[in-house]
Amino acid sequence: MNKLRILITGLIVGMTIAGSACSGTQPTVVKIGNLKKNPSLYLGKMVTVKGEYRGWRAEGPPPVTRSDWGVRDGTGTIHVTGKPASHLDPYRDIGRKITVTGTFHLKDDIPYIKAVRIEIGKE
Repeated sequence: MNKLRILITGLIVGMTIAGSACSGTQPTVVKIGNLKKNPSLYLGKMVTVKGEYRGWRAEGPPPVTRSDWGVRDGTGTIHVTGKPASHLDPYRDIGRKITVTGTFHLKDDIPYIKAVRIEIGKE
């Protein structure tokens, strides 16, 4: 009986540890205004922003490539690079709801997100 209890306890602990490792940590959902006001808090960290697609109508010049595009929430606009917003036209689809997850960076004091996941129609 003791061996069975030890085996079951070990399995439960092992599954708990494995489940925690697989789930990882979820990126922080953050307002664009907060990224711009406190960039040092987010630099190099995975973040998620939710807002509307702005195509090539972001504030200022693109920090990485001419293909960088923008996303805007109620607090500001930020450039996105690294992953295109597939299936979105940079002119016709402005205003579509979008969620972007990626790493926050600065280049010449211009904030941007290097996207790893884009979800269209979610906010």
